[in-house]
Amino acid sequence: MAASRRYTFLTGWRLALAFVSIYGAVILAGVILLAPSALWPKAAWARNLEKAVELSRLYMLAGLVCLFWLHRRLMGMESGASLRYTGLAVWSDRQVLIAVAALVPVLAAGLVAVYSTGGRICVEPGIKRRVVTYIVDAAFMEELVFRGFLFRNLRRTMPFIRAALISAIAFGIFHLLNGLEITSVSMAPGEILKKVGYPFLFGTVVALLYEKGEHSLWGPMLLHFGVDAINLFWVKPDLARPGMELVARYGKVTGQTLALVVAVLLCIWLLPVLKKRGRAGAGP
Repeated sequence: MAASRRYTFLTGWRLALAFVSIYGAVILAGVILLAPSALWPKAAWARNLEKAVELSRLYMLAGLVCLFWLHRRLMGMESGASLRYTGLAVWSDRQVLIAVAALVPVLAAGLVAVYSTGGRICVEPGIKRRVVTYIVDAAFMEELVFRGFLFRNLRRTMPFIRAALISAIAFGIFHLLNGLEITSVSMAPGEILKKVGYPFLFGTVVALLYEKGEHSLWGPMLLHFGVDAINLFWVKPDLARPGMELVARYGKVTGQTLALVVAVLLCIWLLPVLKKRGRAGAGP
């Protein structure tokens, strides 16, 4: 559906920028709300505020509501058309199967890492809350914003490679900012590379999965959740069996990287060929 005449100047990258700006503003508001817990860590009210904000994720949900309102307003769409455009109301069997297949190396690498320590495994504290966070924040929110909104609208006016790279860079920067401490705003160079590098690669691969999977968000959301969920468990390299220290140390990240390789190969093999120009597939 054509954009409303009143907002024709907000199309393509401008519309995508508007989405990300609103999302970023709401995230910033959430960080400001969390600041008291960092500045006054011993204050009970500050800890309660941090817990309330983290559990409810109100600022994330508020950002989502703003994005949907802006999308419907600027594109002149009904709610159902907006859901189809972003990919929430679109399903692709092959795309979901690719996401499941891509998670096999993640599971296998995790099991090998556990074996390397003789079954001694550590579990992230508050695992139930973490699972909810990974589902709501990472799998749902981030895929909807960075693929459903940002990449989808960039793709209206530019080729796949350019749109995928821009959205992946934004995705990497978002994760870098997410990792900064509120009070010190500092991070080691290696940690910066880790925070930006893998999200950039992941964002590029998932954009491919989204593009070739009929613009459905369900495959990317499943892959995103699976790759993140493995972080709920880890092993200590110093407990590894002799000769298996590297397996214990790098097994998990190896599995996460192989998942991206498998996803790319299966996308090329199973899903339809990419259209060369973004305008050819610009419709909802």
